[in-house]
Amino acid sequence: MRPPITSPSRSPLTFREIEAEAERIALEKKFDRENETIVEFAERLGGAVRVLSRPSVEELESGSLIVRAPKDFVIYLSPTTGVLRDNFTVAHELGHYFLHTGSPPGTVPLIIGRYGSNPVEQQANRFAAGLLMPRGDFITTAQRTNNNCPILAGRFGVSLAAVDARLRSLGMISE
Repeated sequence: MRPPITSPSRSPLTFREIEAEAERIALEKKFDRENETIVEFAERLGGAVRVLSRPSVEELESGSLIVRAPKDFVIYLSPTTGVLRDNFTVAHELGHYFLHTGSPPGTVPLIIGRYGSNPVEQQANRFAAGLLMPRGDFITTAQRTNNNCPILAGRFGVSLAAVDARLRSLGMISE
């Protein structure tokens, strides 16, 4: 049985704490960005990552994350996005899994909808940024490259938009 689409509760953590939590989880779960893709990491955590093939309107409007139980979740990706965008999406959905499904993660079954920009979505974005572009490593690399977005995108396996958002959130470029 599919859990209902749910508006999860906002985590009480600050954005900085969420990023630190993502880095802590990466360390604890031994996520090595150099030797493991984010998809492989999600699968190692008990999830499945699926690309919707020729999705129907119903599928596109259904959830992008379905959590049934701890270590039992599915992340759905759009067939129209590229791997760099998908990397961030997977990390974003892992943010929901770790921040919004109880403790231990997955104890609160839910379906996270595909669209939105509410505080819960912003938290998942910050988790994804912390997981894929850890603060210290990102700042050091950005300074060495003079904030060169294409180099940063390649180094961290994310889109140019994700790099731009990370630079802005760290105050390294102005709005």
